[in-house]
Amino acid sequence: MQIPADTVLVGVRFWPGAGGPAFGLPLAELRDQRVDVIDCLPRLAGQLRPELTPQHALSAITAAASASAGC
Repeated sequence: MQIPADTVLVGVRFWPGAGGPAFGLPLAELRDQRVDVIDCLPRLAGQLRPELTPQHALSAITAAASASAGC
């Protein structure tokens, strides 16, 4: 799989039992895969624009995942 040089990749680790609720699906479905965050958190569609810094993108993803998990 070719990834453009300016692509930001983020790896996420969760406490045991916290990842599934954050994404609303069993994490076994995502294990050992590269998945577009929009596929897991569709509410981010339109928010993750190319001009965002990695820090701002990560903040948006964290807020969306926390809201989904009820954190």
